[in-house]
Amino acid sequence: MVFRRTSTLPARMLGLLTLMLLQADADSNCPFEVNPLTLDPQHVVVQHGQQVEVNCSSTSLDSGGVRWSTEKEMPDVNNDFTLITFNVSGWDVQPRCIMKLNDTHECSKNLLVTVYKNPDSVIVYPVSATPCVEGMDCQLQCDIVEVAPVQNLNVTWYKGEERIKTEHINNSTKSPVSVSSLLTTSLKREDNGALFTCMAELDLGPQGPQIRVMLSDAHNVSVHYKPVVECPSTFTGVEHRVNLSMACNSDANPPARFEWYHQGVKVDASAPLARGDSGEYVFRATNDLGSANATIILTVEYKPVVECPSTFTGVEHRVNLSMAACNSDANPPARFEWYHQGVKVDASAPLERAASGEYVFRATNELGSANATIILTVEYAPEFQETFSIISVAEGDNVSLHCDAKGNPPPKLQWSSDSGPAHWLNTMENQSDVNITRVHTSTTYNCTATNSLGTITKQIHVNVTKPMTTPAASQPRELCPPVLTPARVVVRYRDTVSVNCSTSSTDNNGMGWEVTSGGTGHVRNVSFVIWRVEELVDWTIQPLCYVTIRDGSQCIENLPVTLYKTPDTVAISLLNHTGPMTEGEKYQLQCDIANVAPADNLTVRWYRGNDTIETELFHDASRFPVNKSSSLSITPSSDDNKIQYRCEAQLFLGPEGPQPPPTETSLPYTATVHYKPLIQSSCLKHYSGVEHNLTLSMVPCQSNGNPPSTHQWYRQGVKVDASAPLERADSGEYVFRATNELGSANATIILTVEYGPTCTCGDPREFEEHNVLDERNLPCKIEGKPKPRITLLKDGKEMSLPMHFTRKGSGEYSVTATNRYGTATDKQHFEVLYAPVLQQINESIQLTRGMDLSLPCSAEGNPSPKAYWNYKSADNVEVTTRGSQANVSIRGATSTNTGIYNCNATNKVGSRSIYITLHMPDYSAAITTVVVVVLLVILSIILIAWCHYRRKHGKYIFLPLNTSDGLNIPMTDQSTGGDTA
Repeated sequence: MVFRRTSTLPARMLGLLTLMLLQADADSNCPFEVNPLTLDPQHVVVQHGQQVEVNCSSTSLDSGGVRWSTEKEMPDVNNDFTLITFNVSGWDVQPRCIMKLNDTHECSKNLLVTVYKNPDSVIVYPVSATPCVEGMDCQLQCDIVEVAPVQNLNVTWYKGEERIKTEHINNSTKSPVSVSSLLTTSLKREDNGALFTCMAELDLGPQGPQIRVMLSDAHNVSVHYKPVVECPSTFTGVEHRVNLSMACNSDANPPARFEWYHQGVKVDASAPLARGDSGEYVFRATNDLGSANATIILTVEYKPVVECPSTFTGVEHRVNLSMAACNSDANPPARFEWYHQGVKVDASAPLERAASGEYVFRATNELGSANATIILTVEYAPEFQETFSIISVAEGDNVSLHCDAKGNPPPKLQWSSDSGPAHWLNTMENQSDVNITRVHTSTTYNCTATNSLGTITKQIHVNVTKPMTTPAASQPRELCPPVLTPARVVVRYRDTVSVNCSTSSTDNNGMGWEVTSGGTGHVRNVSFVIWRVEELVDWTIQPLCYVTIRDGSQCIENLPVTLYKTPDTVAISLLNHTGPMTEGEKYQLQCDIANVAPADNLTVRWYRGNDTIETELFHDASRFPVNKSSSLSITPSSDDNKIQYRCEAQLFLGPEGPQPPPTETSLPYTATVHYKPLIQSSCLKHYSGVEHNLTLSMVPCQSNGNPPSTHQWYRQGVKVDASAPLERADSGEYVFRATNELGSANATIILTVEYGPTCTCGDPREFEEHNVLDERNLPCKIEGKPKPRITLLKDGKEMSLPMHFTRKGSGEYSVTATNRYGTATDKQHFEVLYAPVLQQINESIQLTRGMDLSLPCSAEGNPSPKAYWNYKSADNVEVTTRGSQANVSIRGATSTNTGIYNCNATNKVGSRSIYITLHMPDYSAAITTVVVVVLLVILSIILIAWCHYRRKHGKYIFLPLNTSDGLNIPMTDQSTGGDTA
């Protein structure tokens, strides 16, 4: 201990204080308001084992001495030195400064001392050995080992960087104790791998030092939770290059076991898939806490395989190349193309007879193409340039008939006649010319052409002209009215017709039918005659029934005959254009109605799908079969592609005609409309797949376009191969472009190529104590998609980032990166640096003259610190230094060795110092004081003895206490022999 003198109270104040104390109890302290003592500082906060210096001063000029007293842990010191320096080795230190006023009274003042000790360690661990489960309470415990005073301790919990709980420890114990803080929290799956830390902090108030908080090592919490399945609703892969394990994953802890089922049967997820494996699958992920399922539609893609006949035959205008029974097994579905003599042709266009020949069928998808060659034959029914003609010839002349038909297969010809037996015509097969001699009767001749597709007949009416005779005069109708039943007939061409003509006249001389075919001649003695024709084919027929009266006059009734014929064909064609139509342009469809009669009764209706879009009526007085056409103007859009148009020809023949009216409908015309591509909505904006197993062709991007689009992928404006397996560096933005001859359309896709982790660590790295290691400063190159989870392992203990370094953290760590595709590990050495820590403390040492003294100074730190002394040099002082240790040796101490000795320890992290104060007491002044005191005592004794002697041998005069004049007269010595008055 070191003491030094301070000023004392003034004498008058000391007297006043003494007087006040006399009025009080002998053992009481000074009243507060007049206590002359001042402590500087009044409150000290000191680390256990460290040194503290306190000054006790007063304003008294004189006192009976000052001393320090510690009732428990420090001996009393009685002297007038009031600066005390002492090492705190106990926990309940109560120093008191005392000033003596007299033999019975003193003043004192207590020093408030707070002794603290930082925790030895702060440790976080789970209360239960079983992992935390999602949705259930999880308890963590933080142990703070050997800390004092515990009542000043605050414990704060952190999850990552978030403060979640602060607890103040209520305990009045002053000596070090170990305490615990309990954290109860409900965790979610997102908290798996979360870092929980506990911070212990001594709040020692403004008088206390700024003590560093102590953090526990981060505790990585493992949260167990049942699986959640991560699966697309659909998955597509290439045959033999894809398996089920590429399709789905699961987030679960502990990691889930995966199983796949197809139609209720468990299947091997690692087996390569073939084209027949497409369909619905169930993915199941299971761990100890439960399971989760997902249904996925799997599509296995493969390049085309062509199926085609070697030959194909079809009917003109009814057939196109798409009907050729050529198909392809492919996924995605193949685009079909046809080539003729190296030129691409439209497969949907109706074929004409000139299109026969050799064709190449090609099926193509993103994975490849396949070809087949086919011989095409276009057949068509027999045709005549005209189907009806009239030849007039005088009775008895010769006539030549010509019939020339085309068709494929070549048609066979057969001649026949409508009048008379004429059986000789039946033998004239395949002769296009017939010569008839001496014609007497008007007759219709039929030339019939037949092949496998149909039969067509050409009628040649030979009209024989005869000299005209003057008919008999007609009688008024009311005298001999012929009655026709029915009065009007509508007859289908070649059908039978029968009409009865009757009369009520009794004065008739006969009656009959006069008609070019089926006439009855003049029949007598009848009241009715019947006109009947088995096959009516005469377009000019005008039957009349007559009744001849006996006077030679006649009654006549004409029969209105409508001979009709349904069309041979009703066909649609595209006018003035061959090949497909283009969206937005105008086109004209034509409906050709061949060989129909009577045209005046014809109505044509146009249909788009099942909707009527136009109706046309015809006005034509011709009684003979004619060809008619109806036109429809359209401006097609992409919606019209593959839409079917048809036309319907209907004959409205009045109430006498057939009901419903006869109708013929064309074969549908399937519109082929070319339009620029449109990207389908199935093209996702984001898509991911596994490195080396992913190609751009697997991205579900398709387009609608006609002609079918060609697809191309671009990255940063550069064309890329869609079939090439992608690597991790290929992640990024891609453009999918669909193009045909009319234009193009684009879609942008963000592609992520996922891959297993890689971990490459570097040279050893240095970190300072309390530094935080996280992904940003981890000296390892870690890659992987999805982003790997990083863990570190040292001495069997697993840690997660971020991690706080402690001075014991130096060493080699195993760094592990993990994602769904695997794990990668590498070694990394960390060196934890910390500032020097000195093993000695500040202290004051009293020297004795001639003594030997050694002052050691040693430090630890990383890197190893350099220790050195700053001191007062002298001949008897020697310093030895070895790295982190330095020693001062004093041989035969003298007063020249007193002073402050400073030891410094330094490394690149920081420096620390201690101070040793050496002092030596000055005994010469004390000796002088003792001599003077002894002499004064002796002198006092002599003086007292002399005075005593004088009193015993002197003479005294006694007076009254009070004289009349009020004066007190002291006694005087009369030893000289004077008398008393």
